[in-house]
Amino acid sequence: MLRYLSDAGRLYIPRNLGRTLGLIDKDCLEITIEYGSICLKKFDKNMDINKAPYVGIIRQIDYLNKISIPKDYLCTLEIAPNTALDLVLDGKTLRLSKL
Repeated sequence: MLRYLSDAGRLYIPRNLGRTLGLIDKDCLEITIEYGSICLKKFDKNMDINKAPYVGIIRQIDYLNKISIPKDYLCTLEIAPNTALDLVLDGKTLRLSKL
C-alpha cells in the first residue's frame, strides 16, 4: 500500500490496517528499524521491559491514526518528507520501506 510521509514526519495508518493490528485510539506503537525498513508494532504495556531483548521508541497514535516517525530513523534510512513509502503488513508488524 502506498503512503506519503508528511512534512512533519507523520504517517497516516489506514483504518483497515489499524484494525488488523488491533489498534484503538491512543494506543502506543513500538517503532524499530529492522533490515532497512521501519517497523511498527502494537506496544504491550504489560510486557516486562527488563526481560525484553530490546525495546524501540514508543509513540502514541492520535485520533486520526497518525504517528510521528522519529527523525533519527528517517535520517538513518535517508527518508525525506513527502517520500513515497510502501506499507506491508507482516503478521502483527507494519513495515515501512522507501520506494
